[in-house]
Amino acid sequence: MALSSSASSPGGRASRASPWARAAPGVPDGHVADVRVSPADPARRYLLAEPWTRQDAPGTITLHLYRSTDGGGVWRSLPVTIPAKPLPGNHASGRPTLLVIDPADDDTLYLGTNGHGLYRVHVPSLMQGDAAAVTELSRSLPQGTFFGPQSLLVFPETPGLLVAATVGGGIWRSQDGGKSWRLASAPGLFAFCLAADPARPGRLLAGLPEKRLLESLDQGKTWKEKFLPGDRPPHVAVQAIAFDPARPGHMAVGTAAYDQKASDGLYQSRDGGATFVRTPFPGAPVGVTALSPGPDGLWAGYNGLGVWRLEPNP
Repeated sequence: MALSSSASSPGGRASRASPWARAAPGVPDGHVADVRVSPADPARRYLLAEPWTRQDAPGTITLHLYRSTDGGGVWRSLPVTIPAKPLPGNHASGRPTLLVIDPADDDTLYLGTNGHGLYRVHVPSLMQGDAAAVTELSRSLPQGTFFGPQSLLVFPETPGLLVAATVGGGIWRSQDGGKSWRLASAPGLFAFCLAADPARPGRLLAGLPEKRLLESLDQGKTWKEKFLPGDRPPHVAVQAIAFDPARPGHMAVGTAAYDQKASDGLYQSRDGGATFVRTPFPGAPVGVTALSPGPDGLWAGYNGLGVWRLEPNP
């Protein structure tokens, strides 16, 4: 289960990918939290950013949302203002973390933060300045702490169903589009990411500390614990999960470490997660911070060491 580099990284093989170029005119320099492409119209894309320079009004947080309708050629700024909330602990950064397009309407988005909650945004209303364009969905959650882009699942086959992973608050489930929520896991759980298996409808996986996974076979109603192989140090957590839609049974799990310690890297499975094998990495033992399906299989983002493609050979 080899890796192929798509960036200039130590130990990587020659890239077969096209050279990378910045493609975000109109977006200021800073962090990009998430990018999404509309499944209905690939030319329509959304980007959630965190500029280096912030100018929030007192008592508010600005979520820097951008939209492109020409495949990323031009981006329009659509700032979303939300109330600043007291952060619940050191695990809450307050940063923007997730952007999800509603599968039933690509004018409706879900925006999440690590500490300031979860919001539904109706883009046409936002562009018109309508105060009702932004709706908070996390009022009934004990902690509005969403770790990253994989902290929320929506389901095209089940309109209104949301499953949310929160840091320090557990996994929650809503059947009414976020108006109300029910706790679906142990309370207080640190849940970092979620992924749905395209080959098995209803099957979900969640990433936890200590190289643990939770598996659900009923769209998040109930969960059962699983483990990655090897030692399970408390500072190593599962922070990314991806299924390969082109190769049923193939999936990857990425780990990262707290406290500037060595990560355990990437694990892959060829049997849907029944067994896992650790994938050696030629560089430093950094965390896998992103996993996603893409051209020719699954792609992995290693913290500081580029984007890598998982070779399709078993």
